[in-house]
Amino acid sequence: MAATRPGPPRAPKPFGYVPLATGPLDRATRRLQGHERYAPGRLTGHLEGVIEALTPVHVGAGRLERAARVVPTHEGTPALVHAHLRVAGVPVLPGSVLKGAVRGAVEALTDSCLGVRGRLTVLAGTQAELEPCPRRNRARDELYCLACRLFGALGYEARLRFLDARWEGTTQVHRAPMLPPARLVRPGAPPGRRFYQHGAPAEGPVPLEVCPAGARFPLRIDFVNLEPAELGVLLVALGQGEPAFCLKLGGYKPVCLGSVRMDIRAVVLDDPRQRALGYEPAAAGSAPPDTAYVAAALEQRLVDRARLERLAELLRYPREGTCPAGPY
Repeated sequence: MAATRPGPPRAPKPFGYVPLATGPLDRATRRLQGHERYAPGRLTGHLEGVIEALTPVHVGAGRLERAARVVPTHEGTPALVHAHLRVAGVPVLPGSVLKGAVRGAVEALTDSCLGVRGRLTVLAGTQAELEPCPRRNRARDELYCLACRLFGALGYEARLRFLDARWEGTTQVHRAPMLPPARLVRPGAPPGRRFYQHGAPAEGPVPLEVCPAGARFPLRIDFVNLEPAELGVLLVALGQGEPAFCLKLGGYKPVCLGSVRMDIRAVVLDDPRQRALGYEPAAAGSAPPDTAYVAAALEQRLVDRARLERLAELLRYPREGTCPAGPY
């Protein structure tokens, strides 16, 4: 007779997996392009856009604050809330959070290493290629996968820079469920990269200071020395490809907080040589449509089509249903 688990029945898991890459990774076969010069034929500039919060977003500051101080419009209980991160008194989505979310999507969509994994996770023999890229060695620059070449690795500076996204509006208080305690990860090969799905936010007793649904944050991402196809990979990871998807940011993802939509409004190219030699500020260069970069990434097979469709399925918005408020 099968043993039953004590307590209430577990809810369906609010996440799914994108399969890991198989076979040799797309590691650089030539010397990495660094920051010591602007390489001819490469793209330098920035992306401009807007981040729209689809559900409340909470990036924890790691402390409790008086609700009356951080959310003056809040009335009644609770007296204390888990504060949202602020810079100079303004709530922000820090660049590190944005970079981490986008890097996770890039790693899932491309043949990149498994840089973060469970303590007991053991890669099978067929997954040996997924071992993290090592610290940079000038004689072995070819050992960096696509994600590490874009977002950086030990000894190699990233070619992408994510600026903090500021929210100039008023925060709110959202009561979220308590997250279940972390369970011991079972040893063995990982089933894939985990992504939490969207849905209607669950409610509970934990008071959080959040940027409300509908909040809009200015987005800027600077890039240096990118190939057109690499810029296409970035755009696909931001949800600008087809099929499109929406990312999740911050804490309390299992209870459906942090759903956001990235809307890229402009790709602005810079001519460093003209800017350095001219007396007047150089005018922003023209750029082809975003679809041209995305098409280049797909044509050169930097993005795996099957994994893109799987990720878009997991991160489809809107999605029916409510995230679990209890164990799952």
